[in-house]
Amino acid sequence: MKSLARCFWAVGVSVSAVACSPGSDALLRDGNAAMRSLEKPTVDTALVEKGITSLAAFAERYPKDPRADSALFMLGSLHEVLGRNQRATDTFLMLVNTYPQSKFRANSIILAGHIFEEMGYYEKAKASLERLIREYPGHEFVVNGSAQALIDHMGQPLEEWLIPFEGDSAGSADSSKAGKASV
Repeated sequence: MKSLARCFWAVGVSVSAVACSPGSDALLRDGNAAMRSLEKPTVDTALVEKGITSLAAFAERYPKDPRADSALFMLGSLHEVLGRNQRATDTFLMLVNTYPQSKFRANSIILAGHIFEEMGYYEKAKASLERLIREYPGHEFVVNGSAQALIDHMGQPLEEWLIPFEGDSAGSADSSKAGKASV
């Protein structure tokens, strides 16, 4: 009889915990508040941490919610802000692999590639950008050449990129000044 009572007590505690936990809207509000806080001059770490906790709970509890991809995108972004690069890339790639129709998918691929490069994982960064080019050939980042330029100059500081300005000829006698404005 005691074991049956313990069983009912355990079920009651579980139901109470679920009933008292924040709902999906409250969890997303916390995440949105954390994202809005990034617009301020200084990062409110406590608010960002609360957003991370709430968005992670949302992603775990409501993976079929139509806003789940948005929650993962915000979660990855908040991890990146706090310098949790591995968690950020894991989150962005979870979005990419779980929500193939997400409007955040292409940007998640870009951000994962950017973070991989920052971490020195150049092959993973290149693979991300090549995936973007392959899967989103019409994306602005692909069309304007940014993705390919990042691949071509992976690991180099921006100051070392020698990219001629539009109108400069590649074979001009003054090609040593590529990347500098001509008058």
